[in-house]
Amino acid sequence: MVVNTWDGAANTNWDDAGNWNSTGITDRIPTASDNVIIPDTSAINNPTLRQNQPCASFDMQANATVVGAGFKITVHEEDSNVAVDNDAIISGDLDLEIQTDGATTLDLAGTSGNFRDVIINHANCVATLLSATTIDRNLTITAGQLNTDASSNYALTVTGDVNIASGATLTGNASAISMNCLINSGTYNATSGTTTITGEESGGFAWQEVGTFNHNNGTVDFNPAPTTHIQESNFYNLTITASSDGQEITLRDSANNLITVFGNLTVARGRLMSLTTTDEIIIHGNTHVAAIGTCWHDADQATDKITHHGLVTNLGIYKINDGTTVNMNGGIRQLGTLTID
Repeated sequence: MVVNTWDGAANTNWDDAGNWNSTGITDRIPTASDNVIIPDTSAINNPTLRQNQPCASFDMQANATVVGAGFKITVHEEDSNVAVDNDAIISGDLDLEIQTDGATTLDLAGTSGNFRDVIINHANCVATLLSATTIDRNLTITAGQLNTDASSNYALTVTGDVNIASGATLTGNASAISMNCLINSGTYNATSGTTTITGEESGGFAWQEVGTFNHNNGTVDFNPAPTTHIQESNFYNLTITASSDGQEITLRDSANNLITVFGNLTVARGRLMSLTTTDEIIIHGNTHVAAIGTCWHDADQATDKITHHGLVTNLGIYKINDGTTVNMNGGIRQLGTLTID
C-alpha cells in the first residue's frame, strides 16, 4: 500500500500531483489504495479539495490545515486499525464517508473545525469513535455499525439529523449523545446516560422509529424548538423539555398501539399529548409534571387508556380528556391544576 504525503510544493490544489510525495512510485494524486498523510502545513501550502477524493486511510497530523470546500473524503481501508486520525484543523466544509471493510477506529476530533456530513457505508464496517466527537450537520449510517467508546465515555454530538438505515446500527455505549432528530429504520442501542433531541426533520418528527430501539436504561430528553411528533413504543426514562410553555409534543406508537415508559416520565416544560386515540400509554415509574408543564393537553387527541403505576406529582396541569380512562395506581400528589374535560 502506498503512503502518499502532502508536501504542497506546487500550490494548494489537492488534484495536482506536484503536491504529493508518494513512496516507491512516481508522485501522484491519492487513490483509494493510498494511505494519505497531511503533515504540519504551517510553513507550506494547505491542501484544498476541488472535488470528492478517495483514499485508503486519512491521517491529518498536528498543525495541518485541510480545506474541505464542500467536498468529501471517502476512506476505503485503514492503517494500523485507524481509518481516520485527525489532529488537525478542518477549514471549510469537509464531508466524510467510511467504506472500510471490517473493524476500525475513527479519531475525528482535531484542533478545530469538524467534519460536516459523515456517512458509514459498508455492511462489514464496525467503526468505533476514539474521541468526543461533534459532527456538523448529519450522520448517516447506510450500512455497518458506528460505536462510541464505552471505556472512555466519549460523547457524540450531531448538529443535524441521525439517519440509521435498515440493517445498520448506532451504539451509544456509556456516552451521552445529542442530535437534531433520529430517523431509525435499523438499530439504535442507546447510551445509558442521556440522548438529547434538539429539533426535528422536515416531516415533523423529532424521533421516528420503525426499526429497533434498545433503551439501555437510559434517558431520552426531547428539547426541540418546534411543535413535533415522537414515534416510539418503548422508552426507559422520558423527559420533555420544550422550548416554550405552549409547545406541543405528541406521542404515537411504533407498533401494537402501545407506548410504554419503563422508568420515569418528566414533563419539565411544554404540552405532552398523544397523536392517535387508539394508543394505550403505560408509565411504570413516577410521573412528574413541572409548574410549566402540561400532561395530555389536547382533548381531541385523547388516548383510550393511560396507566401510571408510580406516583404522579403534578405542579403544572394534568388534563384528563373526555372518554379517557386514567389509572393512577401509585397515587397523585396534586399541587397544580387537575382538569377533566
